[in-house]
Amino acid sequence: FMAQQDFLTRLAEQINILAGLGPLTDEQKKQYLPTLVSLLEERIGLELMPLLDESGQERFAKLAGDQGTTAQSWQEFWSTHVPDFEERMMNMAGEFIKHGRSVA
Repeated sequence: FMAQQDFLTRLAEQINILAGLGPLTDEQKKQYLPTLVSLLEERIGLELMPLLDESGQERFAKLAGDQGTTAQSWQEFWSTHVPDFEERMMNMAGEFIKHGRSVA
């Protein structure tokens, strides 16, 4: 779970930069990143979980429950179970950027 959080935190930071808001200060990271990561988790769940078959759902639960799961393990999992994972993530990032610009 921590590896997935790290991956999502890095993604949230990149989305912020791509949205033209620049790098976050440490104080801004403390304030905004938990919310952005939470929104990303929710969005990923809504978009990708329905695409998993039963074995994918079981594997997801196992990875999520294992403290030793690495970011690479998550990447491999999503790439295996959602063939267009990278494209979907880019689309989600694009939506976040549009949304970020609209509220900035």
